[in-house]
Amino acid sequence: MTDGSWRGLMATGTALTALSMALAAPAFAQTTPAAPADASPPPPETNPGDIAPDDIMVTGTRIVRDGFKSPTPLTVATQEDILNTSPTNNIADFVNQLPALVGSTRPSNSRLAISSGLAGINALNLRGLGEIRTLVLLDGRRTVGSSVTGLVDVNTFPQALVKSVEIVTGGASAAYGSDAVAGVVNFVLDKTYKGIKIQADSGVTERGDGANYSLSAAAGLAFGSDDRGHLLLSGEWAHRDGIFRVDRERNS
Repeated sequence: MTDGSWRGLMATGTALTALSMALAAPAFAQTTPAAPADASPPPPETNPGDIAPDDIMVTGTRIVRDGFKSPTPLTVATQEDILNTSPTNNIADFVNQLPALVGSTRPSNSRLAISSGLAGINALNLRGLGEIRTLVLLDGRRTVGSSVTGLVDVNTFPQALVKSVEIVTGGASAAYGSDAVAGVVNFVLDKTYKGIKIQADSGVTERGDGANYSLSAAAGLAFGSDDRGHLLLSGEWAHRDGIFRVDRERNS
């Protein structure tokens, strides 16, 4: 027998011995420990964006808050902002100075719209999408329109009692209706005002024409136990002379 054959025989014997030892070893079954009877199943995985059937989603609120806590783009102008920015003009002139409002119907550009009933009114136009697509609210409620198309004249609001103006510059038709496609302008009144205040102003252009003057007064009185009743009175009167092309020397 050669040396190579002997080495092959030894390797075969070693393999047979290992195989016989593996077959002779007993096999043990592995079992999983039983779960305790009071164990509850793990909660199912949920998406954080899912809403349970018993959850309440708030789409509108009357809680006063600033524009930084609103889910939609919101601009809040306080009474101090109104007085500092436009102390002698009415509230509509102040609101129309904001960048979000463009092309609003104003007495200066609607004086000839007599047949449509728009002459002399102040109707707001957000983002240039049209006055009929801008919802104007008074204390969060709809008001009576001043035209056949339902446009709200801001001049009909008690301007001396306006506490703040909230302007939603994003589309809000999902919460307010189809007339809020361009946004919402809400005028908030000071319904707890006490006392009397009178405001008067006048002005004229540098050419000596276009004279304007206005007078407004407001009064508030609380009555009843714990001031549970409140009486508010407000009134305005304003006049502005028109400026025509013939009123300038260059057109004479």
